[in-house]
Amino acid sequence: MGSQCYVNSECGSVFSQENISSSHFQAIDTTNVNTFSTGIIYPSPVYEPKELNAYTPFKNSHQPLQIQQEDTASTLYPTQMSTSTINLIKTEEEVSLSVYPQNEYKPEYTSQCFGSQNEFVFPTTPPADINMFNPATLLAFSQQAEHFYDQGHYFLHVANPRNAYLAFSYFAYAANLGSQRGKHQLAYCLQHGIGVVKDEKKAVKIYLEIASADPPNAATLCQLGICFQMGIGVEVDASRAVQCYERAVHMRHKDAMFNLAYCLRYGLGTPVNHKRAYELYYHLAELGDPQGMKLLGNCKMSGIGTEKDEIGALEWFRRSSESDIYWGGKMQYALHLLKGINTAPNHVEAFNLVNTVCENFPSCPGPNKLLLGRFYHSGTGCQVDLEKALYWYEKALRSYYMPSCYVQESEMLINDIRNRQIQNSMIFLKGVGNENGIIDEDIGHEDGNC
Repeated sequence: MGSQCYVNSECGSVFSQENISSSHFQAIDTTNVNTFSTGIIYPSPVYEPKELNAYTPFKNSHQPLQIQQEDTASTLYPTQMSTSTINLIKTEEEVSLSVYPQNEYKPEYTSQCFGSQNEFVFPTTPPADINMFNPATLLAFSQQAEHFYDQGHYFLHVANPRNAYLAFSYFAYAANLGSQRGKHQLAYCLQHGIGVVKDEKKAVKIYLEIASADPPNAATLCQLGICFQMGIGVEVDASRAVQCYERAVHMRHKDAMFNLAYCLRYGLGTPVNHKRAYELYYHLAELGDPQGMKLLGNCKMSGIGTEKDEIGALEWFRRSSESDIYWGGKMQYALHLLKGINTAPNHVEAFNLVNTVCENFPSCPGPNKLLLGRFYHSGTGCQVDLEKALYWYEKALRSYYMPSCYVQESEMLINDIRNRQIQNSMIFLKGVGNENGIIDEDIGHEDGNC
């Protein structure tokens, strides 16, 4: 049985640049095509069913050879080698002009490949010393698939500016060659509309295909669980989501641990089990995950799934605050330092933590920025700076998760600062505080920030 290629059913090549739609994709059979660097298309060798660690003869060759199969070949690949039906053959001159990053991540674009949006030409793979007496092995196809996957990752996460369309197309190449990671990224792009028209149902279909593989992909199981939990491309089914998370947790997938703990804590698709949720958070914390440390501290602080231990909770908050990639622990530890809960108050360190969060994590919730504005407004842990206070209050109003009570407080504090600025301006204009009693309107406006 041949593998499936995710290609454009209308033009027979990988996805048209203009008006890309996932409805154009269909699975095609690629059993009997074997493409070599010579520019000739040969029929693929016919293989007998594989056995682990077996030497499998192939047919259709002038000199039958013995090709050793890898241990995982029988589970990861079909019983016949296959390649994409996409024609990747070019002349030597075209190969020399290829946009393929010859030295890893340094692509060079040419007019040949980007001259038209309707006719998009993809790069060839580097030519290999392959002939009909030394056919491509499964390992070669695996390496090629991983290389395409790396290129997709580059164009999506490294290139500046990123090229979502190219990333999606490279992930499709990797998927065509049997890469589970390539298929996962292909489905993820379809789910979120990255480089292609969003098609959540198609994404779930691919996730299900990968999840049924042996072995499955842990990230795919976690993402499939999210789809079932949130009703993305499929009907909401919390119990099935929990099953997906459980399978991914057995493969030590961190995100699945978080999601399963959440379901256990609040009884989504499974009975409430605070003790198991606490154990998952503890396991994450032991693995060094800063968010796991923070959630473990929350459990200890409130006695969820374990005995209440405020001192132990504070220690986990402190350890989480040392991370540079997560802000939750910093904020929790800062609040304890500010209020002196189970520790001596330390306003300076609390200010530094909150300032670090707001400066380095601009997408943090609005209440964090409101708190930083209060520090500057009152001079707690820092010098009074009404301009910075006003700046952070206004930033808080434009941030997400701002309940009405915080919105009202921010607006009230903004009005307070502006009224104070007007009063200061009037004082300077009247000469109050000027040792010579001379009215200087320029100084008044400058110091009053009018």
